[in-house]
Amino acid sequence: MVKNKLVWITGASSGIGKAIALEYAAHGAALILSARRQSELEKVKQDCIDVMRQNDIQDNDILVLPLDVTQHETLETITRQAFEFKGKIDVLINNAGVYNSSNPLTPDGLDVRFAVNAIAPYLLTQRLFPLLGTSGRVINLSSAAQATVNLEALTGNVKLHDGSAYAQSKLALTMWSRSLALSLGDRS
Repeated sequence: MVKNKLVWITGASSGIGKAIALEYAAHGAALILSARRQSELEKVKQDCIDVMRQNDIQDNDILVLPLDVTQHETLETITRQAFEFKGKIDVLINNAGVYNSSNPLTPDGLDVRFAVNAIAPYLLTQRLFPLLGTSGRVINLSSAAQATVNLEALTGNVKLHDGSAYAQSKLALTMWSRSLALSLGDRS
């Protein structure tokens, strides 16, 4: 049951993220929607409100938090806003992802696919652990495309083609997800 639960979805402006947001809205969840472009998030927010009304659900709180996950310093700002919003998160869905980019390096010199697909979900989850409590859930969306991780590529020292970088970043996310679950033991 998700009614009155707070669900944070990254990459919520389109595709799977938007579909997830609409589904949770239809079941009465409060939402935090994150993606790079605020204008697209505002449209998704309105779509969620429309879905709630169609399902006779009073408009639950929906917070739009624009987030460019390649800018890791902004994670601190938006996690603070999340703390102030409800004080608790029931479900964190790390959905934001990138396959290709005209600029394959972040301002920090990391491969953008690794930064968005693997590092940002890790950093966001770590910062949100206090809000998740013992009953919170983390869902990391990965891919069937996975390949052995080249640590030099992760740090931006080796340039990879889009498909290779994407597959490696998704395996890195899957590996971290498994490690997180094992570290939580019975709590996961």
